Amino acid sequence: MSRLAPALSLLLVIGCAGPPAGGSVPAGSGDALVDLWAAVGEGVPAVGEGYERCLDRFETYNPDFGVRGLACAVSAALPLPAVVGRAPVVPFRSGPHRVTAEGVAFDFASTAEPRFGRYDLAFVRWAVGNAIPEGAARPVAQPVYDRHVRQVARMYWLTHRDLVGKGYPASLPAGPLADYAAYLRGAPPSADASVPAYGPGFSVTAFNDESRALLPDLGLRLSNEYTAIYVGNAAYGFWMRREADGTRDLWHGGLRDLLTALDADWLAAHS
Repeated sequence: MSRLAPALSLLLVIGCAGPPAGGSVPAGSGDALVDLWAAVGEGVPAVGEGYERCLDRFETYNPDFGVRGLACAVSAALPLPAVVGRAPVVPFRSGPHRVTAEGVAFDFASTAEPRFGRYDLAFVRWAVGNAIPEGAARPVAQPVYDRHVRQVARMYWLTHRDLVGKGYPASLPAGPLADYAAYLRGAPPSADASVPAYGPGFSVTAFNDESRALLPDLGLRLSNEYTAIYVGNAAYGFWMRREADGTRDLWHGGLRDLLTALDADWLAAHS
């Protein structure tokens, strides 16, 4: 399973934040990253294109959808190191990934501890404070959101709602979600969830049943349901990793702010 959604793609999804433990999110300017929004619209490849570029850089077979697809799209039009260089700190305080103003290197196959990247709270606060579109950024961001980000943002919201509804983080019913939570605490992946062809850890299909159950609430006409199910699989894992690194509430509030800005009617119906 995707160990980590590349940090910069989540500036677009801002798929995940709530008020930081120390107070409110610092006031930022959605205009500060308006070129990041524009880069998504410019960089998303046509269907069938961009495969080698996205596989090589972000290990995704799906360059035209999903969070890694968004990250690949951004990097094609706006180098990720240049965006990271604007932040007050690098995205990760520990873990296998190296994302700096000098370069970006993701290690999705690492089995060493820590098994995944731990976000720095200061980076998440900066991302949330600056990537929600305001002012001049709003008319740039809205069509990009509608075409490329809406499915991702809604699935991240629905997966988080589902996890909390199931009792997370205090508990989860037996099955792949509980197995993954145990995996993040150091347990081996369950036999049902691990597929050797996808490398160590959980497969990209581990949460298919949970993700498929969310599709009726997505509110989108899907020509290919797999695109949304794929995002759902990544999102479930993302939220549990963010609980482990202490940034889940912050990311969730940011996602709420993004949906409030660009998808308010849907959010009101699914809060």
